Amino acid sequence: MTSIVELLKELPEGYEAACYDEKAIQRKRGIDNPHDLMMLAMFHMFTGCSLIEISTIASLTKLGKVSDVAFMKRFEGCNNWFKWVIGKLLMCGSIEYQKPEWLSSYRVLAITSA
Repeated sequence: MTSIVELLKELPEGYEAACYDEKAIQRKRGIDNPHDLMMLAMFHMFTGCSLIEISTIASLTKLGKVSDVAFMKRFEGCNNWFKWVIGKLLMCGSIEYQKPEWLSSYRVLAITSA
């Protein structure tokens, strides 16, 4: 399984600036920078940890000092930022292909890795 640290290395250039542009971080309160916010968000998504657990993990790992409710609000605010990141990743790695007939009723997106 790929680690979160390895995935962070694959994020597109400019993802940190986009964090501010897309208003995922509007004030530096609790979580100070885009890297730490992305690390906590990915950990939350990949592990399924509760918000209370993420709050504790943030504190223990020194990624931030944030309550469960504050993280939930910050995570909800990441929507446009995540869309920006995914859009940039797709531009770099998507390909055009003719999908097989048996997939004709489905919307299919294929992503390749180098």
